[in-house]
Amino acid sequence: MAKNQEERVILSCVDGSELSESVVDYGVFLSHRLGISLELFHAIEHDHLPSKINFSGNLTLGARDDLLEELVSEEELMARAQKAQSKAMLLELKKHALEQGAREVEVVWRHGGLYENLLELKERLRVVVIGLRGRDHEGRLEVGSQVEEVIRSLHLPVLLVNRPFLEPRRVMIAYDGSQNSQKALEMVASAPLFGEVERHLVNVHQELALSKRLLEEASKVIAGRIKVVSESLAGEAIEEILAYQREHEIDVIAMGAFGHHRWREAIFGSFTSKMLAKSPVPLLLLR
Repeated sequence: MAKNQEERVILSCVDGSELSESVVDYGVFLSHRLGISLELFHAIEHDHLPSKINFSGNLTLGARDDLLEELVSEEELMARAQKAQSKAMLLELKKHALEQGAREVEVVWRHGGLYENLLELKERLRVVVIGLRGRDHEGRLEVGSQVEEVIRSLHLPVLLVNRPFLEPRRVMIAYDGSQNSQKALEMVASAPLFGEVERHLVNVHQELALSKRLLEEASKVIAGRIKVVSESLAGEAIEEILAYQREHEIDVIAMGAFGHHRWREAIFGSFTSKMLAKSPVPLLLLR
């Protein structure tokens, strides 16, 4: 049975990469803000065969049996070693979370890909926190395919972490009136998620009157005690948003993620993908 909204958890997905501690730190922050438990999760993937086994040549029936037995044995050893490494990493990060003031922390490791596991777990998740680039993509600009699939397919808030933890003081909502950006607005509008820090509503549009009308309507959604700054911008959307972020020292950008038209993305590129590649601060994405 699916848990109620109040019983859902913050899930910090870690893989031992350099961003793992930061992913945990943001998970601790969100669990405090929302008053719910934190879980640390690692997906153990088996994506390669043992390299020392020689498959070449013609094998007799007995040799095939011996080869199969050796393969199974080595796969079992590899699986146990991976599980032990995963458990050790998770327990070390749990210790770190407790040192940062986390009250309830559970560790979970499962076999398989990240996306497939999150799909199974989604009914009990409130927010998913992921490092923008995992261990296999450290030092690269592109986002990992599994992370992109999670963002595209799971209709859950996903916080993409790309730097060491810094408690948010100002949060920007990149708002264009679309359904996904409305979800981002609603997620960030109430006080619990980020506290009563400033919310900056930003819209990029060539028609100033339309832009101001959108922002006026959006401002009404945000809780009354929270300071709201609205700004209409004109120009190239990504550059304008990131320039605003730098000027106003925004700590998190919230926005809707990925449109429905993949053929347009293939021609023009995805706004979300470009923001993931260029943003210097974490992104809270909603679908």
